[in-house]
Amino acid sequence: MIKPTKHQKLKTNILVVGAEILILLKKEELLIEELFIKTSKKTSIALDLFLDTITYLWLMNFVDIKKEIVKLNVSK
Repeated sequence: MIKPTKHQKLKTNILVVGAEILILLKKEELLIEELFIKTSKKTSIALDLFLDTITYLWLMNFVDIKKEIVKLNVSK
């Protein structure tokens, strides 16, 4: 799922989508809906892949989510 296979499109890989999300979050904190809209315009992904990616970024402690606002975790 995380490591791309030769049959998977690289644009829809969690690591690539996660990088796009982190780039957007470097500029500003966003509501989760706004983040999905901006990310889907750049990468044209489905909602389930977006939510999987947000969950992965949260589990890896790259983002914080409070009251539907997603922000970059800079406490590292």
